[in-house]
Amino acid sequence: MLVNEKLEKVFTYGDHGSTFGGNPLACALGNVIMDEITDKNFASLAQENMAYLIKELYNIQKAFPHIIKDVRGLGYMLGLEVGKLAPIYKERMLEKKVLINVTNQSVIRLLPALTINKDDIDLFIKQFKETTQSIHEEGY
Repeated sequence: MLVNEKLEKVFTYGDHGSTFGGNPLACALGNVIMDEITDKNFASLAQENMAYLIKELYNIQKAFPHIIKDVRGLGYMLGLEVGKLAPIYKERMLEKKVLINVTNQSVIRLLPALTINKDDIDLFIKQFKETTQSIHEEGY
């Protein structure tokens, strides 16, 4: 648990217990995460990658507007409206070893990690575009 100086006296040693508190692996992971997100370039790189992902999704939508009805969301929390094709996407992307989530039976929900890199985005876009192309070719 991290707190600012205003709250540092709220808990003292032994006031709060945790099943996993003090776990060396969890603490090491916490240090890595804090190093990553406090890096001065982290926010700008995350925004750059987010803009890239959204641009690529809009490009696919532009090519297949009859399949991808909408690209919406805020930041990395994105929804792709594909109607009744959502379960087909979920199955086919899983066959390609890409896990996606379907909500409301018609929306592909994307919620990538803030640390996602361009290579991972490119992999997703490639698999998503190929899947969309095959769905298109099958006449959906």
